[in-house]
Amino acid sequence: MHRWIALLAFALLLPAAQAAPASEASVRELLEVMHASQMIDGIRQAMRAGMQKGIEESVKGKHLDEDQRRAIEALPARMSEVMEQEMSWESLQPLYIQVYRDTYTQEEVDGLVAFFRTPVGQGYIEKMPQAMQRSQAAMAPLIPRLVQRMNEAMARSLAEILESKKNAAEGRKGT
Repeated sequence: MHRWIALLAFALLLPAAQAAPASEASVRELLEVMHASQMIDGIRQAMRAGMQKGIEESVKGKHLDEDQRRAIEALPARMSEVMEQEMSWESLQPLYIQVYRDTYTQEEVDGLVAFFRTPVGQGYIEKMPQAMQRSQAAMAPLIPRLVQRMNEAMARSLAEILESKKNAAEGRKGT
């Protein structure tokens, strides 16, 4: 009986033992074929554009003196410099390599590299920014309702907490 249990345990653990972790070199190859550094550049550009839009909206209709206007105009360049330093591919690549090595097996990385080397895989990579933009545009109308419902849920929770505190205080008075 013990022999059967040992064989069953071995059979169940065998696939996990065979799943080799991805090598650093293969993950580097995957990130290269996925154009990961260009994706990071695109993310930084989108963040810069969003930041610029946010700054413009925050000062829209406000009267600024000359010093305030200069400070606001300098802000995007300063923030871009920080983004370039903190979100450069050189600084993020080790993080990506570790995440991919911790997430994917060697077999999976090899399969992904093979896929992304195909015309379909390259088309997927090229069209991903468009798909993301379209997804964001499609979700934009949902955000106000989401925020409203989250605010309502928060208000209900706060009301419950206040009610609970009130009941607890009244209970202490009655004893």
